[in-house]
Amino acid sequence: MHIRHLSQLIFFWISIQGVCIGQMHSPCGPNPVPLSNDCSGACVVCDLNGVSARTTNTIMGQSPPGFCTMVVHSMQWLAFVAGSPNLSINVAVSACLQANGIEMGIYSSPDCSSFTLVSNCNTNMYANQTWAFSTNSPLKPGCIYYLVWDGNGPNECNVDITVTAGSATAPVPNTNSKIMGLTRFCVGKSATYKIAEIFGACEYQWRVVNGSIIRENDNEVEVLWDTPGKGQICVKGLNVCHTGNEVCLDVLIGDDSPPTDLGPFYVCKGRLYTLGSETFGPGITVLNLKNSFNCDSMVSVTVEELDVEDGSLDTAICWPGVLKIDNQTFDSTGKYIVLKKSKIPPFCDSIVRVDLTINKLIAKANKSGDLSCTDTLVFLSADSSSFNGLPVNDYYWLDDKGDTIATNQDAKVNSPGIYRLILKVPIDPKNKCADFVQIEVKGSRLKPELKLNAPVNLCRGDTLYFSDISFVDVQNSNASIQFYSRLPIDSFSQIQDSFILLDQDTALFIKASNGICTDLLRVPVHVANQTILQLADVEVCAGDTIRFSKLKLQFTGPKPDSVSFYSCDSLNCPINLDYWVVNADTTLFMYPDGVECPQLFSLKLIAIPYPTADFTFDKKLLCVGDSLHINWNLQNGVQRIIRLFQQDSLLPQGVDIFSEVVASEGNKTICMRAIRKGCITDFCDQILVKKPLLPPLAKCITSDTSVLFVWDSISDVHYSTEIIKGNNGIRISDTSFVFNQLGRGEDVSLRLIQHDSICGDQFIILNCKAIDCPNRIAKIIAPDIICLNPGADTLLITGEINAPPALGKWIFSGPGITDSLQGVFDPKIAGRGVHRILAEYSESGCTYNAQKNILIRENPIAIFNLDSIVCQDSFLLLRFLGRKEDSTTFNWDLSKGSIRNVGKTDLEIKWDTPGKKILKLKLNEEGCLDESTREVEVLPPLEKPEIECFSTDTSVTFRWKKIARAKDYRVQLIKGKNGYRSSDTSYHISLQGLKDTIILRLFAIDSGPCSESLGDDLTCSPLLCPARKLFYDTTISYCANEKDFIRLRTYLQDSVGTIVLSGPQVSGDQLNFKDLPPGRYVYQAKTINGSCIYLDSISLVKLPLPIISELQLTPIPCPDVDSVGAIDIKNVLSGAPPYEYSMDGINFSSNPVFSSLGPGQHRFYIRDKNLCSTDTLITLIRPESVDLDLGNDLEIELGQSVRVDALIKGSYVRLDWDVNANISCDTCASIILKPDDEARLKATVYNKFGCYDVDDLIIFVRKNHVYVPNVFSPNGDGINDGFTVYGDVEEVAEIKSLEIYDRWGAQIFNKEHFSINDPNVGWTGEYRGQSLMPGVYVYHVVITFKTGVEKNLSGEVSLIK
Repeated sequence: MHIRHLSQLIFFWISIQGVCIGQMHSPCGPNPVPLSNDCSGACVVCDLNGVSARTTNTIMGQSPPGFCTMVVHSMQWLAFVAGSPNLSINVAVSACLQANGIEMGIYSSPDCSSFTLVSNCNTNMYANQTWAFSTNSPLKPGCIYYLVWDGNGPNECNVDITVTAGSATAPVPNTNSKIMGLTRFCVGKSATYKIAEIFGACEYQWRVVNGSIIRENDNEVEVLWDTPGKGQICVKGLNVCHTGNEVCLDVLIGDDSPPTDLGPFYVCKGRLYTLGSETFGPGITVLNLKNSFNCDSMVSVTVEELDVEDGSLDTAICWPGVLKIDNQTFDSTGKYIVLKKSKIPPFCDSIVRVDLTINKLIAKANKSGDLSCTDTLVFLSADSSSFNGLPVNDYYWLDDKGDTIATNQDAKVNSPGIYRLILKVPIDPKNKCADFVQIEVKGSRLKPELKLNAPVNLCRGDTLYFSDISFVDVQNSNASIQFYSRLPIDSFSQIQDSFILLDQDTALFIKASNGICTDLLRVPVHVANQTILQLADVEVCAGDTIRFSKLKLQFTGPKPDSVSFYSCDSLNCPINLDYWVVNADTTLFMYPDGVECPQLFSLKLIAIPYPTADFTFDKKLLCVGDSLHINWNLQNGVQRIIRLFQQDSLLPQGVDIFSEVVASEGNKTICMRAIRKGCITDFCDQILVKKPLLPPLAKCITSDTSVLFVWDSISDVHYSTEIIKGNNGIRISDTSFVFNQLGRGEDVSLRLIQHDSICGDQFIILNCKAIDCPNRIAKIIAPDIICLNPGADTLLITGEINAPPALGKWIFSGPGITDSLQGVFDPKIAGRGVHRILAEYSESGCTYNAQKNILIRENPIAIFNLDSIVCQDSFLLLRFLGRKEDSTTFNWDLSKGSIRNVGKTDLEIKWDTPGKKILKLKLNEEGCLDESTREVEVLPPLEKPEIECFSTDTSVTFRWKKIARAKDYRVQLIKGKNGYRSSDTSYHISLQGLKDTIILRLFAIDSGPCSESLGDDLTCSPLLCPARKLFYDTTISYCANEKDFIRLRTYLQDSVGTIVLSGPQVSGDQLNFKDLPPGRYVYQAKTINGSCIYLDSISLVKLPLPIISELQLTPIPCPDVDSVGAIDIKNVLSGAPPYEYSMDGINFSSNPVFSSLGPGQHRFYIRDKNLCSTDTLITLIRPESVDLDLGNDLEIELGQSVRVDALIKGSYVRLDWDVNANISCDTCASIILKPDDEARLKATVYNKFGCYDVDDLIIFVRKNHVYVPNVFSPNGDGINDGFTVYGDVEEVAEIKSLEIYDRWGAQIFNKEHFSINDPNVGWTGEYRGQSLMPGVYVYHVVITFKTGVEKNLSGEVSLIK
């Protein structure tokens, strides 16, 4: 795989516009973002919209060539990512230190060295204004561009950026395009691949599998495929903010095919072989071809010529073998001609002459008889036949084990078995014909001895098959067996069949005969009576349960101990419970236990389906007096009882409807019971009976112009209305109707209908008339005009009526009215404009209306802004920020300043005299007034600086006095060598020649807005002083721990005049060496001789000490191992390598490893090449041991709890248990567990030194038993909270009963038929819901095993808390 890493792309990716991702600007973080003094240090924002920052005036910074005005003050840089080709932004400038604003432009740069301006450049971006910028050449989305500011003056300002067109949000460079290029190659070939330009990608990252990139150009790449197999080329777009999705193209790279050998191909003599369209003669032909990848492929074709000649075959075979030639078979002696074809293509013909001889040999064997107790040998003999006139001379007799017992014509044997005779006759020097025959020898030499293995028992009516009688011939005499029914043993008592039918106890006889040797065995036969179970079919309601113990079984024959039940007709499906749920007709099987002749008997369970009791109503909502009709579906054999209004009625058969009149209201419950053969189903449903509604109660409310009818509301009742008399009537709610616009005293009439869908509708007629009112005039008292200020208060509007006293009520409405009863008016809510206020006066049902228009004007706001400090004779920009209208008049008081207008509301002012100036503005908008005042301090021009000169033979120093308000000074060298600012008020120049003349000009820079002040030029020359060296050396060095103090005077060699020593940690001539950090320091000696000043310096090096920074400590291991440790000094932090190490401070070596260290303190020394050394004291501790003992393995009963104690010798910090069962505590030294199976415990204990000990323990659980605990603690801790019996669920069927008695013999608990091993279903230590006191109680438990056996256990159990 070939991957181009990002670090490689940094140096080779070049963007025509913007900047590539390789410049790796760091992200800016939250607002305000930091600005940089140069391009490379600029941070980048991934979304320019909403970014804010502040320019600074600290240093000059990097300026792009041709920046705006070409005058550089303090450059600031911010990088952003273009989101579209065209971009427009607004930059709001505020909070500037000076009035002259800032400059800005947008630039592109591929390397932070060459720059291109891509937007307009603004050189006068004043504060408190917004400035627009637009790109004038297309941007590349995803690439980096720069906002570049310069502070005029220099100046500091806040800038807030808003994107107004286009996008400056970094796009995610995802693409759906595919890579274009060839996908099938021969190895070693190259190809060019290309992907459509990805929007938002400033860089393309290509990677190749099984190839190498040999040329790369943005979205195009050339690849050399140099490894055969499956290749891949992938690309993704990147920018500094996002990485896009990766697109891949699979490529197949082939290789030269390995040489291929085709053939050999065969042709008959004189023929050519055709392969495809080519023909080939005998021999090897090499072809140079191309494979599917157009790679070389060499193929060799081999053709061989078959030369088949005629032949003969003279052979002999043994019978019953046959001779096969191709598809022909020959099975008799004779001469044959065979036409044969070659076995491989092209199947050339040949003739074979065959002379075949078939030799036949047949083996025959005879025996003298069979073995008996009198004839103990049998003689075997072979037939003396000859083979083609030659006698047989190879005989082999083999027994049934394959062992050879004789090699001549005769053999004798004394044991029964199957014997084999093999004959062999040679037919040529290499081959023989052979045949074999088998002969069986029967009988035995032993006298038979019969023994009965088991008694013979059968049930009456069963058939006794002799093969079922278990007996044995102890002597294994191979005797013949005959069965007899009685004595004597003769042909009359012999049983010819293989079975016999018996109905009573009797005896049979078995006779074994081996020749004249016999034995007779008497076989007693016991015939038992059968047990017959009888039970009629059981009818049960479907889903109900029957109990087998409650069935009334009848027996014929011997009575069984018990009866078991099975769900199938075999004993493989026992029912282990005493009950069975009958969901459908079922046949079970009964088996009598404890009888001699048991058998399965069927028991048929008939499931009687429950009848349905469902019914329906013709309607469920009725009125008192209505008839209720109930319907249901008929069912055969079902009796029904209906309960209606607390009375039961038996319904006759065949009736499916019932009717009844309802006489009272309320919710009524009707129930029906359906009964089929004792199976009962109940069903209930409800109806609602309502009584007729009372007529509605209504009243009317009148005024001089309206009549309002209202009536009581009843839940779930609907009303409708009909106008009988009157106009302009409208229903305004569910329970009200109003007539409006009536004349005074006008009559109206309304029909009110109350709807009842159950008991019927009702209605009433409502009559009423409007009030007849006197004539009166209402008036609103309020101002005509209101000036609206931001903090304007509310005012009260009042009303006036012309016929006092006014005893009625006023209601006000309109824009701005916030309290309609009190007449509170809020002009801020009403807003600017003319607003109509309405008033309604009501008295004695009569209403009177009034209205008034109020004009609200927005009050002007006299706010203006300007800098608080300005220089004398400099113009100050005053900007109006308040609110005004076109008709607003301005009245300025500018404290005798000179004005020049720059706009309708903005002014520029300057003053000829310094001092504080008070500026006032008054605004008048048609009677609405506002005014404001600002104070400005006018500074006089900066004082002119005065310089004086001080010279020695080697230097010239210019000094000046500090000037008030001067924040800095600028030195301009007119003539002479450059020097440096040695202090805020001095400039020092070191001279090489005594004839140098220096001319210097000094500027004072105002800390405020005023311009620089220029001092007079000053010329100065050096003194003629002889050379003098003060220190005798130039550099001295000491190790950091070598001295505490150094007297620098000891290093002086010339003491002319008073010498002053200076430098770090110097007091007088004493240097505090101890408090100096390691490093190089310069100390200066200065003396004055006349006008000559002599300076000399010496370098002091404080050498750092070697300090261990990484140490590998091998502690002394835990006991039972070698008790030594080791220390390996891995790294030294400081000092000068190489380092040497020692344990005694005398003998040093380069080996940093110290081994075989015992317990105690060890001091180590380190020395570097400067012979500076340090020592370190390390203490090794011998760890303590810890021992763990869990004790011997344990054996417990199933269900028994056991406590395991971990005996720990020595202090420890952690104990871990690894147990395959639940334990009471994972970290305790004593644990309790109750395992169901064999539990393996492993404990590990650790001490603070990391030493540990391990022990394990096995707890064997005895199963196939039951275990009854002798103590339990029902205290709710989840351990032994219940008392029950534990055992193996594979053996125990159930706990048949569990009884608990107190010490006086009273039974306090009894439970039957529940499962073992579950303490939650046993006794919980309670009696009648109350917890019992701790004490000793007696239990009696009956346990039923799956074998049918029951076990009774009794004992004591202690209840503890």
